[in-house]
Amino acid sequence: MFKDYYQILDVSFSASKEEIKKAYRKKSLQWHPDRNPGVDVTEMMQDINEAYKILNDDISRARYDKEYQLFTQQRENCKPKRSRPQSEYWIYDYEINDED
Repeated sequence: MFKDYYQILDVSFSASKEEIKKAYRKKSLQWHPDRNPGVDVTEMMQDINEAYKILNDDISRARYDKEYQLFTQQRENCKPKRSRPQSEYWIYDYEINDED
């Protein structure tokens, strides 16, 4: 499944490196295990760290942005079918095309 790193960090597609860094710090403090005792936040912290790692690096971000734009175009073109249950409205069959 495609992960929307912009949504994970709660920033816009055009966010600067400084905005990404601030959002990363805010999210990592919000979901830090010490602030959430008794709650397994491992997966959330992994997603936050992964999002920051990709969006903070210019080369990785450029590669991700290509796939992100394809994903958002597909999401906009995909219309839910009324005959399916609501939980199945936005299921995509999306492949990442990365040559590297």
